[in-house]
Amino acid sequence: MRSLKVAMLTHSTRPRGGVVHALKLAERLRASGVDVTLYSLARDDDPDSMKGYFREVSVPFNIFPYVWDTELITRLENMIDSYVKNIPKDADIYHAQDCVGGTALDRMRARELISAPVFRTVHHIDDFAEPRLFEFEKHAVANSEHIFVVSKYWRDVLDREYAHESVIAYNGIDPSDFEPLPKRKSEFPTVLFVGGLEPRKGLEDLIRAMRLVANRVQSAKLVVVAKAGFRGTDQWSSYEALARRLGLTDRIDFHESVDQETLLGLYADCDVLALTSKNEGW
Repeated sequence: MRSLKVAMLTHSTRPRGGVVHALKLAERLRASGVDVTLYSLARDDDPDSMKGYFREVSVPFNIFPYVWDTELITRLENMIDSYVKNIPKDADIYHAQDCVGGTALDRMRARELISAPVFRTVHHIDDFAEPRLFEFEKHAVANSEHIFVVSKYWRDVLDREYAHESVIAYNGIDPSDFEPLPKRKSEFPTVLFVGGLEPRKGLEDLIRAMRLVANRVQSAKLVVVAKAGFRGTDQWSSYEALARRLGLTDRIDFHESVDQETLLGLYADCDVLALTSKNEGW
């Protein structure tokens, strides 16, 4: 009997939560004997993203370029079109981690390009300030065929607001990814933030709180590893301006993204890991 052929979709190659989840899930499936391939998207003007992911992966993958556009819905449509044109049509199961992949698969099914079952992991549904994006997100969930969620909360939301049944698959962690940590190199008391720039992650609150820390611990530093969210509209400039206004420019190190080895070094160096999210999928 041949193994199931699974197509795992995630919208980026950069280290975002859904991407990390997709990579680890694909590797675990492959280790259990499943024939799984990763399919991702990358901006056509970002050659580094086209080369591979933020870490090495032990599964086959394909990365499809899409045309970046400053207009949000145009950019989304370009991403979806790239998926529809390039995703193989012969998988036994398709699994999307976000609304871009989910929408692409829904359109492929509507055009009878694929007939295999489509699964979607709903990590959360962002209450986007941009109404068109919020409607896009809700429509993608409403058209999902089989749904996994990462918490009881989102199972209840999907049941109550969308009349959707879903299966809970809690988030996990692979301890081997963090063992052993390298030796500490930082000489300063360090607070570490790893997340995104979108407001729900609470980075602005953390920067304001850092002023209190700096007043009490003269050598304390904040290290921020964060990337713009799905909208691509949250900018470093606003956080850097806030740091300047608070007199914290020399106390905060900003990093858009780092590789896995560098991230482990930052974990080893920190005294406090600050998780300031106002809401999360779990």
